Amino acid sequence: MKKNIFLFVFIFIFLIGLISAENYIIAEIEILDNGEVEIKGKSNFDLNIKGIDFSEQKIYGKTHALTKKDKDIWTFFINFEQEFSEISLKIYFPKNIKLIKNLNSNLDNRLDLKEQISIKITDHNKPINFSIDYVLENKRDYNFIFILVLGLIIIILSIFILNKKKINKLDFISDLLNEKEKKIIDLLMKKSMKQKEIRKKLDIPKASFSRYILNLEKKKIILREGEGKNKIIRLK
Repeated sequence: MKKNIFLFVFIFIFLIGLISAENYIIAEIEILDNGEVEIKGKSNFDLNIKGIDFSEQKIYGKTHALTKKDKDIWTFFINFEQEFSEISLKIYFPKNIKLIKNLNSNLDNRLDLKEQISIKITDHNKPINFSIDYVLENKRDYNFIFILVLGLIIIILSIFILNKKKINKLDFISDLLNEKEKKIIDLLMKKSMKQKEIRKKLDIPKASFSRYILNLEKKKIILREGEGKNKIIRLK
């Protein structure tokens, strides 16, 4: 009778030991768009994944060890050869996911096509062999756009400031200019022009025009560039 009791106790303890030795994993897994994977959950088994901590049957942390990239195709994978008595995983993919190409799994899984695509995996007494290939939408480089806009703003402000300085300078000496000289300056404020073009637009006699141009040069308001009839006049 005592032997039977001892045998029963031994078998009971042995079965409890077997039950307690069974591995389980219950976790939520989020895949980020840079390939980093965040895991939060519980297990009585240390996953031994770089970056994933295991303490008091809790697993948590971030890792790049569960993804790889070939050109524009990302692959997420989990492989454990030992059996798990309970498997419950919820895998969330990046919101900018564009396409799922291949899914290989030895486990029961269900794809959930919501705003953020996810896969729910539940199974028992199996190893974990799971992989999925996916493609992400290309993210716009907003930093480049910001730099471009900032550069354009700086250029526009610089042009405005330079023009303002010219206008202020002309305002300062406007009392020293006659009406014809002021009209010449008004034309040159828009763009540099040939002497002949200015004289024709303002209908100024050649002798008088030469005198006005010479006066403006002496006052260091304009510059003449080029030779002969093709001389270009611009504001200094």
